[in-house]
Amino acid sequence: HDGSRIASCGDSHLCIWSNSGELIHKLESPTAGLNAIMFTYDERIVTAAGDDGNIHIWFLPEKNTQIVQHAVIHANQVWVTNMDISPDMRTLISAGYDGTARVWDMSNGECVRTLSGHTGPVTGITLGSRTYTCGADGTIRVWNDVWKLIDEHHGFDKLTGIATHGANICVTAANGDVFSLRSGKLIPLLRHRGEARTTKMRPDGVSASAGEDGLIMFYQPEFETPYAVIKLPTPIWDIAFDQEHCAIAGDDGKIYLHRAK
Repeated sequence: HDGSRIASCGDSHLCIWSNSGELIHKLESPTAGLNAIMFTYDERIVTAAGDDGNIHIWFLPEKNTQIVQHAVIHANQVWVTNMDISPDMRTLISAGYDGTARVWDMSNGECVRTLSGHTGPVTGITLGSRTYTCGADGTIRVWNDVWKLIDEHHGFDKLTGIATHGANICVTAANGDVFSLRSGKLIPLLRHRGEARTTKMRPDGVSASAGEDGLIMFYQPEFETPYAVIKLPTPIWDIAFDQEHCAIAGDDGKIYLHRAK
């Protein structure tokens, strides 16, 4: 979150990089198929999950010469597709291919709530005073701070990602659609050619979508056309960005680091 380190995963390995491209740690998971990855806000813990349905946690040392400790939450969630962690690092929420989102106590690894209702895989999730889940069933579900369902949005194609900032929501869909939902108003943004795979938002409200066409499109709050576009020679799997950097995971197995737009 301060941009000093980047985490990436694939197969059975997780890598921690400096923002200059230096490999700091290469960590191995007991099982293959890591798909989702998340730093805690202080970047001292990194979590990854995937095909085995479990959540792997690595505690990173302050000095690179110290031993990295590893723990596992046995989520038994079929396939974890996405995760988010609360800013206070007390709560982790995982999205599953089984149509559920599960809420975990980070202090003891216990599941404290299961959020049900999606009729297909849960593909995106954001955790906050309101928690948002989206799924392959084309719906967005909104949960309050005691995990009660308080709102739903329907009628989308298969959703692939969701990001939120305040009352603004951005979602991406498998048919290339990108939508911004602002104060209850649905606004279409520029479509991707092929699958729109992910969306992210910065603390200042800037949003970005990325897709199979190799494009990352950046939007200022309240605007419907991108103010900047990055084009890569490969389809894009995921992105992460802060005020200074944009890290891009390509289907070619490379991590691209750009100055934030």
